[in-house]
Amino acid sequence: MPAISSGLRDDLEIWFLSAQGGSALGGEIGIYQNMGLPSKRRTRQSKKERASHFALKAIALTACPNCKKKILPHKVCPYCGKYNGRQVIKVESLAERKKRRETRYEQKKNI
Repeated sequence: MPAISSGLRDDLEIWFLSAQGGSALGGEIGIYQNMGLPSKRRTRQSKKERASHFALKAIALTACPNCKKKILPHKVCPYCGKYNGRQVIKVESLAERKKRRETRYEQKKNI
C-alpha cells in the first residue's frame, strides 16, 4: 500500500477535525462552521413591536356565587370549596386546621 505524503495527511486531518467541530489549528473554530448571526439589525420599532406581548396583564377575577369572594374564573373556590353550584372539595376552617396542627405536633413530640 503506498504511503500518503505527510502534507496530504496533515490537510486531511485538519479538514476532518474542523468538520467535527474540534480544534485543528490551536483552538480556532473549524473552517466549515458558521455562527448563527442575524442578517439585518432589528430596528427600534421592530423591537418594540416584538416585545409588546411581554407586558404584564391584569388578572381577571370573578366573584364566587356562593361566598362572594374574588376567585379565578373556572376554578374551584378555595374559600368555600364549590364549583358550578356543587361542593367539590372539603375546606377546613381555621380552627379545625389549628387543632389538627396541634395534635400532629403533640404526636411528634411524644415519639
